[in-house]
Amino acid sequence: NRGPAPPLVEKSANSPEDMAREMEKGVNALIEASADAAARGDAVQALERAKEAGKKERLLQKHRESNGLVDQINMDLTYAVCFNLAN
Repeated sequence: NRGPAPPLVEKSANSPEDMAREMEKGVNALIEASADAAARGDAVQALERAKEAGKKERLLQKHRESNGLVDQINMDLTYAVCFNLAN
């Protein structure tokens, strides 16, 4: 009889991976907001959101590089940000 199992270790909510995941969700939300504004014909709002998505995506890349998460860089997200900005 070995006794009860030790309690499960709680995952740190502020790990670099979790922060990167949240940052990526934010970039995706900005891309969607930009596309919605463009669909409504609000070019100024669409451009503003697209530029903001580009800035946040660059911050995400720097965050991943500084935390050794280069293998997790999402090239599809980078493409989506650039493509959205071009439109």
